[in-house]
Amino acid sequence: MVIFLSKSELISIIGDSQGLSIQCSDGIVWVTQPNDRKDHFLGSGEEFTVNRLGTVIVEAHTDAAIIFSERIGSSGVAFSKGRYVMAPP
Repeated sequence: MVIFLSKSELISIIGDSQGLSIQCSDGIVWVTQPNDRKDHFLGSGEEFTVNRLGTVIVEAHTDAAIIFSERIGSSGVAFSKGRYVMAPP
């Protein structure tokens, strides 16, 4: 599955996404997963495999295209696309 994101657009991956491969085919994206203190930035051609349970967030730092791999034994993953909006102070 290929998803195109505009700069600052994000996608939430909800469900058992452990083992899901996320590849950035164009642009730059930031990937965060639960209980992982490390931020993962992917440039064009780079890949990350989710290794934690819980919701994963992928945010575009530039216009970007990302590819999600299919996995064997998937228990169902839902994708929710949107924009992060900061509330005024």
